[in-house]
Amino acid sequence: MADEQKLEHAQEFTDIERQTLRVWFDVDQAGNDMLADAVLNAGLQFEHYTSLLPDDTDDRSPGQLANQQHLAFLLSVQLNLAAAFLLSAGSSRADNVRGFERSIRTALGLDPGIQ
Repeated sequence: MADEQKLEHAQEFTDIERQTLRVWFDVDQAGNDMLADAVLNAGLQFEHYTSLLPDDTDDRSPGQLANQQHLAFLLSVQLNLAAAFLLSAGSSRADNVRGFERSIRTALGLDPGIQ
């Protein structure tokens, strides 16, 4: 069971990093370096903090969960800006960014998404 939890936890923060890097790349390639850096910073903070949490989600303290939710919220703000920017740049990737944003907010019990 402990090995399964460790693998699930590793996948949890790997998914955050993978998706963050995709958005960072798309925004950077579309020409907005400052927003790309803000997305990368927020995403990596959320990913790194998540990686430090106990493997078993039941062992995470209320304070740890609150910090994780706060970092997820900060990332969701940047993702919302990234989606709007990509949409205005005519990129089809905006929908993928919105999906990532919704998945983070839903998984952590935040408002299901910013419209």
